[in-house]
Amino acid sequence: MENIEKRHIRVIQSASEIFGDIMPKGAILLVPLSSVDKIQKEDIQQHRQSDLFLSLLAIIHRDGGHYTEKHGFEKSYDDAVTKICNWIWNKEQIK
Repeated sequence: MENIEKRHIRVIQSASEIFGDIMPKGAILLVPLSSVDKIQKEDIQQHRQSDLFLSLLAIIHRDGGHYTEKHGFEKSYDDAVTKICNWIWNKEQIK
């Protein structure tokens, strides 16, 4: 039984690893390993996508992410879209 548990169940020492602030502090969970792996892969993928998008905003604003940090994500996104539309518009006007 012990070997089966080690292969198929992972003890999560901190519930916040998966559930954030939903679970009380100090809660210990037994979660099927396949579920944990899936959650962790999705979490890693979401963080990677977020990092890439923030990097793209930094490129558009031509800074190291300072504009987004100062003005917030939504304003940074809106202003980036405006910049791109202006770049496209100006390029088309030159043709």
